[in-house]
Amino acid sequence: MARWLVLALVLTVLGDVATAAEPRLPRNWRFALPPGTASAGEQVFVRMECYSCHTVAGKRFGDPTRNPGGIGPDLTAAHARLPREYLAESIVDFSRYIAHGQYRKTYVAADGTSRMGDYNELLTVRELLDLVEFLRGIR
Repeated sequence: MARWLVLALVLTVLGDVATAAEPRLPRNWRFALPPGTASAGEQVFVRMECYSCHTVAGKRFGDPTRNPGGIGPDLTAAHARLPREYLAESIVDFSRYIAHGQYRKTYVAADGTSRMGDYNELLTVRELLDLVEFLRGIR
């Protein structure tokens, strides 16, 4: 009896493996970036010296004579309305949408790519989430 039970179990498992469907995305699935902590994101902004290229409405960071901003886009309340996913992508894949005409020539290198540095090896996922939350909180 025990042999039959083991055989039935093995056949059941093998049958499940043999008939397993290809994995599919759940209906209506989309990547959603989880929220971070804005105050921690501001600390990341300062530590990474983002202010050396970007100004933030209503905020002053560092020495304005050494870091005047204006090289990259001014970060205003309009950024708070952008989706988290877009903001994160603009940090990790900064040249992807540079051609959409929103940016001044000062933001673009001679080869047509963004002048923004590559911070992908310097930011943790948590820091990226926090930085995005800080950007979304700009008023």
